[in-house]
Amino acid sequence: MSVIAEALNERKTLYTTAKTAATQLASDAIVEKKNPDVTAESIQTMLDKLDSSLNAAMGLTIELNLANNREKVAFHDKVMTLMEAIALRDSLTLQHSLRSDILNTLDSALGKGKGRYGGYYGRKTKDDVREVSLIDREMFRKELDNLAEERRLLDIEIQKVNWSAEL
Repeated sequence: MSVIAEALNERKTLYTTAKTAATQLASDAIVEKKNPDVTAESIQTMLDKLDSSLNAAMGLTIELNLANNREKVAFHDKVMTLMEAIALRDSLTLQHSLRSDILNTLDSALGKGKGRYGGYYGRKTKDDVREVSLIDREMFRKELDNLAEERRLLDIEIQKVNWSAEL
């Protein structure tokens, strides 16, 4: 029996094998009449390889989902299933990405350093209307850093389980 991490790698290999077989099928399914290299038997062999890879991947996915619901992860004095931990990690990743986009938009709109026009932060001249942020960018940046740290710590705990738990 393999650990979860090895099964994840095996499933990725199966998906790659299936994709390769599908690509080969798509290019070989229509041939010139005088090309003897591609036969109906070789097409059927590729179809069988595609189907067996997908069926094996489906079996592994079922085993992985069962393990994700069985295995426990401790994080910040809370015990959750591996599935819940993965969902939390995905949520933290999305939160970080969206908040990072917000901060990048603010920085772009307001300019960085001296400002996008030279010496007047976000303005062409000192008489232009000054643009200001309604979000405390420094606090927002700290929250962003905290989200990234939380995600890293959670990912470490998930990886510990992935490399120690049997399917």
